[in-house]
Amino acid sequence: MGKLKLILIVAPIFCFLMRNRNNVDIREACISESLKIIEEHGVKGLSIREVARRLKISHGAPYRHYENRDALIAEIAIRGYELLAAYLTKNVDYEKKTLLENFMNILDNYMKFSNQHALYYDIIFLSDLPSSQDFPTVKTSGLKTYYIIEDLVVKMKERGEWQVDDVKEVCLQLFSLMQGLATLVISKKIYNAGYTKGEIKKYSQSIFLRFYNSMKKL
Repeated sequence: MGKLKLILIVAPIFCFLMRNRNNVDIREACISESLKIIEEHGVKGLSIREVARRLKISHGAPYRHYENRDALIAEIAIRGYELLAAYLTKNVDYEKKTLLENFMNILDNYMKFSNQHALYYDIIFLSDLPSSQDFPTVKTSGLKTYYIIEDLVVKMKERGEWQVDDVKEVCLQLFSLMQGLATLVISKKIYNAGYTKGEIKKYSQSIFLRFYNSMKKL
């Protein structure tokens, strides 16, 4: 009788845990398969029906986790932005490192992200994302990466390292510089001009350093 009572108590808990695990598995599988589809056909080629077909699950299963296609794309974009933010802050320490070291680390981290996670880079910067009005968390996640750059520029200004009249303008200059170089690299078109990977890394750091010095107070 004691064993039966224990089974009656444990069984519902076990079923609940298994159901939750399966839900997590399906959610993650949808993301993983969506990334494969986007890599093959671009964001426009993504559909929930195709995700379900490839995963061999019912067409309705993904809808238990994602209201529609835009919700799925929004989740992918959020993950991309979060990954970028994590990259940008690697080896950044304003208490222990110089402003120049932190500046070079942030820009180098941006290039590493674009190279090591080119698919996420393409999704968040080069693809049409769902409306920020419908999915405000996408905008919030994107702003986190902006604030990392903004914080860098503000510190340059406050510590008298750079001549900064308009913080937003300098942030735009930095993003233009980083994104321009990153887009050239991930498109691989720059290699058609005869540049090697080693040269790209060397020249990128040289370009970053020139920008840094150009912003210094005279």
